[in-house]
Amino acid sequence: MQRLHTPTDAARIADEAMRCVILQRFAELAEYQDFTFDELAEFWLVESGDTIEQLETATEVPIVHGWFSDVRYPDPDFAPAWKSSKRIRPATRWSL
Repeated sequence: MQRLHTPTDAARIADEAMRCVILQRFAELAEYQDFTFDELAEFWLVESGDTIEQLETATEVPIVHGWFSDVRYPDPDFAPAWKSSKRIRPATRWSL
């Protein structure tokens, strides 16, 4: 698991499509010149072998645990800690 703080960190991503997506997001965030990247967003590259527990510990964000209760995913009363997510299509390519 890797946390990506800057566009330079994205150079370590072996998958070209994923690297392009992350670089595009950094380019979009660069428009907010009064803020650092870390103030605007966090990028975590989850790798094969990483567990949900490791991700929750590293990010300090409950993923399968509730914020305000012990309800866990996939319980129907589970409420995620995020608002939305975007699906990335592997075949999509961006150029910068």
